[in-house]
Amino acid sequence: MIVDTIAEAEVHFDALIEKVLQGEDVIIKKNGKPVAVLSKFENIKVSREPGAFKGLIKISDDFG
Repeated sequence: MIVDTIAEAEVHFDALIEKVLQGEDVIIKKNGKPVAVLSKFENIKVSREPGAFKGLIKISDDFG
């Protein structure tokens, strides 16, 4: 969905958020040019493994 002005986006912000929740991206324009995109936030959880880089990283003796 494309919104032509920031003022229009402000007026219809709740409806735009609903569109985003349904999976649609919303492009907001200013002076006829796209300036922002509203898209659904996907929380990406990266699993960390302690010691995964052991032996791969060397810290110089003069560090610190």
